Order: sequence, then structure tokens, then C-alpha cells
Amino acid sequence: DSQGSFMATILQGTIYLRCGETKEVRVVNQHYPADASARNNFCSVKFFPRGGDSKTTNPSSLLVGTTRGSVQLWDTEDCKLSMELERPFANHSVCVIEKCPTDAYLFCSGGANGLLGFHEVREHISHYNMLVDHKSTVFGLAWSTNGRYVDSGGNDDCLFVYDVRKTSMSIY
Repeated sequence: DSQGSFMATILQGTIYLRCGETKEVRVVNQHYPADASARNNFCSVKFFPRGGDSKTTNPSSLLVGTTRGSVQLWDTEDCKLSMELERPFANHSVCVIEKCPTDAYLFCSGGANGLLGFHEVREHISHYNMLVDHKSTVFGLAWSTNGRYVDSGGNDDCLFVYDVRKTSMSIY
């Protein structure tokens, strides 16, 4: 993922943050125990503003999906794990994460088991709502510019459009 002049990527269990202007590369999970990294293969990454500041050009947090079904919030300044969200995907990879363009505390994630999760993170408290419409892996998520709808696409060749205010059912 990228934000401003920053880029985040995952390679062999390591989360890298690179500044395009200074060319500095930082290992975000450098203080994370190696055995924990082995158990938590990272598979998706997305910038997430700290404190609801979606306008910042210096990313302060990363959302990272794991192969065991959790979403982790990493502090990029202190290079530490801030929080691990509940495991809504029950040992299935979190394949895609997308943040809401209008609500800096809201993001959506899709898993290898076809689940779609809507998460709200405020002051290290996570609430989420799960949807089960896809029959296989969710690989694509996109928010409408007004933050009202989320489209999801999966390996089942289905496209679902959700009204976020009524996340208990898809509208298409």
C-alpha cells in the first residue's frame, strides 16, 4: 500500500515501510518475536491513520492481515504491535483490507473463507460486523467515495454491493 511518499510491503514475514523522499527503509515488526512472526504470516497491509486523522501524509499506523485470521494494528513510529483485533476469520487468511474514505475509524476486510468484516477501531477498542455472502475467497474491496457502499468481489465470480448502514444484507 502507499500513502503520500510512503510505501508499505510485506516480504517473508517482515513488514517494511519505505519513505520515497529519503529512501529510508524501516522494519516495522523488528521487535516482534520471530516465533510469533512464524505463526502470523502476514498477507495484506493497509495504511491506517492514528487518531482519525485521515489527511496525514506521514503514516502512523498499518493494518496487517494475517494467515491465521486476525487483523493487527502496527505503530509505524515506535515499530510495535499496538493491538490485535479479534479473530473474525477463524484461521482463514485476511486477504484484503480497505479503509473507509469518509470515516477514519472504519475499515473493511475480506477473508479466504468468503467472510467480509466491517471493523471500527477507536481508542484500542474494536467492534465488527461479519457478512457471509461469498462462497470462496474475497480478493477485492472498494468503498464508494461517500463511504455509504462497499463492493466486494471474490473467487466465486460474484460481486456484492453493501449499504454500510444496513450491513446485515447485500443489496445486489
